Amino acid sequence: MLGEAAFQPYAVNTFSGRGKKFTTVTPVHYVRPHWVSSYTRKDGTFVSGYWRDGDGNTKINRQTGYFAKNPGAVPEIVKKKGWIF
Repeated sequence: MLGEAAFQPYAVNTFSGRGKKFTTVTPVHYVRPHWVSSYTRKDGTFVSGYWRDGDGNTKINRQTGYFAKNPGAVPEIVKKKGWIF
């Protein structure tokens, strides 16, 4: 259900024994496929309703969704007793 591609919601420092030990965690959430209703933009352009499933093509796939960064989220550095989380 999470799609065909593997997704990791974080980035990790991969240096072997060198540099700082840290991880940056970017808060994300899963978005299910959903219908976006028709609307009119501020400039007067009409946009017809469509399915948003997150895969970037025009085929409708109601089985998969996508991960999105949380609005206004700030990446966090997570470290506890020398362990990376």
